[in-house]
Amino acid sequence: MYVGSTDGFLYALSASTGSLLWKGMTGDQIYSSPAVSGGVAYVGSDDGNLYAFDASTGAILWTASTGGVIISSPAVSAGLVYVGSADNLLYAFTA
Repeated sequence: MYVGSTDGFLYALSASTGSLLWKGMTGDQIYSSPAVSGGVAYVGSDDGNLYAFDASTGAILWTASTGGVIISSPAVSAGLVYVGSADNLLYAFTA
């Protein structure tokens, strides 16, 4: 399970035990739900960045900047990650 938090961390928890597997830090609070696809967990942050974490280790693979805070949840389709930003734009990034 992957859960974003207002403390700025994305948490990976064991679905069977609930124990913490890893936590990855973003630059601000997380209000969006993460999307997981192809071994990558994607989540938006109030710092205006979309983060791509390795779903197994929590290592940050990449970040992409938008023009505002991200409170919408990302969606992954056909090799692209879509996310809305508070600047009223929809962004598409290569997954």
